[in-house]
Amino acid sequence: MRTLTEQREQTPSMGEVRVQVRWLDECTYQLFDREVVGTELFPRNHTDTVTVHIVSSDETGFNYEARATFVDGIVQGRQLYEQQ
Repeated sequence: MRTLTEQREQTPSMGEVRVQVRWLDECTYQLFDREVVGTELFPRNHTDTVTVHIVSSDETGFNYEARATFVDGIVQGRQLYEQQ
């Protein structure tokens, strides 16, 4: 789930993960200040940042390119919109 300023997700390996969202422009946002809820195994990380650029979108989702401060290279992917 994502709002304008926060993203929350459930992952099998870490549980609930919360990150802050900062929009840089209409097609680019950053995820930062990661917090894993309910465990001390993954301490809060204030410095890791993922920058996501939306390349294209349609009625079912969007294609993106992402770069992270903690790995080399660019990841390309597709995010589908949640069906209601």
